[in-house]
Amino acid sequence: MAVTSDTLICRQVEAALDQDSQTKDATIDVACVAGMVSLTGNVKGAATKVAAERVARSVSGVHGVDNELRVR
Repeated sequence: MAVTSDTLICRQVEAALDQDSQTKDATIDVACVAGMVSLTGNVKGAATKVAAERVARSVSGVHGVDNELRVR
């Protein structure tokens, strides 16, 4: 079984966020280290913050999500 690279995971998370109706208009920065995804930036509501974490967790190779998004 091949290990998914952090670069690929980041790209897949970013693409998934861009396609999700709740997160596509948000500016969310994504970083990945050893399958752990960090989400940073500002979002308009708590629902968007929760959706971003859900979307990130749905990507293959993600082992965990550190959701540091701020609701503004």
